[in-house]
Amino acid sequence: MEITAEQAKELGDVLAAAALRRGCDLRASLLAEEWLEDAFILERGGRYGFEGHEPLRPIVADRHPKICLMKCAQVGATTAFVGKSIWLAGVQRRTGIYFFPTDSFLQDHVKPRVYPVFANSRYLKSLVRDKSTSNIIFRTGATLYHRGLQAPMGVHSTAADFVVFDEIDKADQRQAALALERVEHSRHPLYYYLSTPTIPGFGVGRIYDELSDQR
Repeated sequence: MEITAEQAKELGDVLAAAALRRGCDLRASLLAEEWLEDAFILERGGRYGFEGHEPLRPIVADRHPKICLMKCAQVGATTAFVGKSIWLAGVQRRTGIYFFPTDSFLQDHVKPRVYPVFANSRYLKSLVRDKSTSNIIFRTGATLYHRGLQAPMGVHSTAADFVVFDEIDKADQRQAALALERVEHSRHPLYYYLSTPTIPGFGVGRIYDELSDQR
């Protein structure tokens, strides 16, 4: 009996989830962009793909430790980096902090856009050991924290290997600068900035201007 590509991937999820329960991640060798297409499920259901968002593929695939993305609205950047942050923590064993500009931004994104992806996939659900309102602890031992930059406690609370600043132009820039201290003791820190630009030389525009490899 022939099966469709989608059915094959669903079967792959079942097998991968079963293997995880035995301590083996069958998808551990996949690169970030490969993992997103093979394993990541959107919050509204359906498998992730770069169709219609092709420019995001090389951005997700980029191995540079500091990536700054000046974007327009509704291009799928947040979804892509939510997926990459789950891959980094849940597969690559790297603790990270996903920063939003305010606590209200955090509440508007984490509960409706992040947590549902785990309910939609046996494999993704099997990656998780425990989760709370804003923290996800993975079987790898790494944790993915979600924090707002509005409160000092959100900035100073924990150490990490990578940080994602979503809509940094809407954040307190002093708090964002302090948040960089969270990765200063990591051997291989990663920095990701994504935002719709506002004022030239400010926020994501300032960070982009400081980078030598611009494209």
